[in-house]
Amino acid sequence: MMRKAVAAILCLLAVAGMLLLPGCSGERPQSMEWTTGQVGGGWYTMAAGLAKFIHRDNPGLSLKVVPGGGTVNATKIQAGRSQLGWGLDALTYQAVAGTALYEGNPHPDVTMIGMSFSDIYTHFLRAGDAEYRSIEDIFTIAEDINIGVTKAGSSDERVFSWLMEFHETSYEELRRRRGFKINHGNIFELSSQFKDGQVDYLFINQGVPAAAVIDMSQSREFELLPFSDAMLEVLRDTYGLGRGFIAAGAYAADQDDIQTIKMETALLVHRRMPDHTVYGITRSLCENQENLVAVHGSAAVFDCTLDPETAPADVHPGALRYYGEEGRHSGGDASGDAGGAHFAEQ
Repeated sequence: MMRKAVAAILCLLAVAGMLLLPGCSGERPQSMEWTTGQVGGGWYTMAAGLAKFIHRDNPGLSLKVVPGGGTVNATKIQAGRSQLGWGLDALTYQAVAGTALYEGNPHPDVTMIGMSFSDIYTHFLRAGDAEYRSIEDIFTIAEDINIGVTKAGSSDERVFSWLMEFHETSYEELRRRRGFKINHGNIFELSSQFKDGQVDYLFINQGVPAAAVIDMSQSREFELLPFSDAMLEVLRDTYGLGRGFIAAGAYAADQDDIQTIKMETALLVHRRMPDHTVYGITRSLCENQENLVAVHGSAAVFDCTLDPETAPADVHPGALRYYGEEGRHSGGDASGDAGGAHFAEQ
């Protein structure tokens, strides 16, 4: 009994950093908060699945997955409320640089681990029996329609606001002057409202294929509305949003390619997180690359390479060390401090 007690005390001292003994961990158990997206959405689902891989490979690390949103995650990390979080390439660049949505409020402590864990596409759904058939008509002439948009703080709602700005309208005008009913909610709530006919249009950012969209297709016919070249050019030049296509047949056999907004998912981390912790997370994600698609289909695009020069933020030194050891740099500057320098030029 005495030997066990002494051993336990020595191990506690080792964990506290006062001694280093074989058989005892020299590190304290670590807990991190991972801010994601709306409950039920792709980001939340992906993080919950990936956290299992990371914890298995890094047993001293505990990850708590919490809801968040594309526009607030970088700010939560900057403030130290969360240590890890999903971000979108354009919004991450804006946050770090203190421009556009984050004008005058740069986020210098936001760095990143990797890119393209999932490509996010804007889905603008129109029920098959809804009157207005184009995005232009919805924002310029439509009256008395019901539309679902995710909550404030999400990338979906922010892009919707930028679309209103492009069409020189606002929530107030749509609601008070043109009779719009705009419902805000999480993906579960909005999906249920669309299936039940409470809303006839839905505006959401999701990976492809989106489970919620597949689920809605079982209950109600819909089509995806394409974005015009003019819209996408302004959104690119003003906010850095990319152009992409939801591939033909993604949700219906007769669906054509749909031109829309595309953004890449980045994994963000606070600059002051220990290098060895970030190294372990990076290694776990890269060495489980073939398993990520089982967590969420949209993760099939992930490739464990990174070009620091074209990244929207600095690459954390712990992640950079892993990429360097494994020869996974795809660009010239391997310092990790060029993040954002060339992103805006792309």
